[in-house]
Amino acid sequence: GYTGEPDLADGHGHVTHIGGIIGADKFGAAWELIDIGLLKIKYVKVLNNGGAGSFTWSETMIATERAEDKQVIADGGAVAYSCSWGGGTQIFPGLDNQLKQSSDDGIFFVFASGNTGGAVNFPGNSKWVITAASLDQSMAVSSFSSRGPEVHNAMPGRNINSTHLNNGYAVLSGTSMATPFLSSAVVVALSKWGKAAFPTLQSMKDYLRKCATDIS
Repeated sequence: GYTGEPDLADGHGHVTHIGGIIGADKFGAAWELIDIGLLKIKYVKVLNNGGAGSFTWSETMIATERAEDKQVIADGGAVAYSCSWGGGTQIFPGLDNQLKQSSDDGIFFVFASGNTGGAVNFPGNSKWVITAASLDQSMAVSSFSSRGPEVHNAMPGRNINSTHLNNGYAVLSGTSMATPFLSSAVVVALSKWGKAAFPTLQSMKDYLRKCATDIS
């Protein structure tokens, strides 16, 4: 973990909910890939037990994890991050530079656009990431969803039922919930076509755009 806390447990429930959307047994969006051994999830703690975080923690995390990420790619795999965090619209150069370095190394980052209903939050507004907005069940953009030209795709994000603390479940809303659906789409694409089909971030963005339906 990168929060300074002595344990790696999820004290808030946020990552448990998001992890379930991706990989919960028999209902996660990418569960089948886990079931057949094509996908492994690694949880990296950058939000503390109160649900707060620091861009400095995230900067350190990306820089530290890069060597292992690059080794996975060198061994024939692929790496995608699902990042349901961020805040404010100011770009922090240190973190942005770390995102660029990892992106240049073929590592994909999917970020939430934010829940302000206004401009896209950082790091979702970074040019080195793929950004998810939220849709309601009616396929309309959720009122809380941050929006703007930096958004690449929108996914379900209102009233999403998933795993939570104490072996329970919870219904939550936010672009945090939309993000793991989009990161699942990224790993499904990688599993189907292979990393060689997506040599750059732009190639993945182009693929996701091609697969999407314009509902504007």
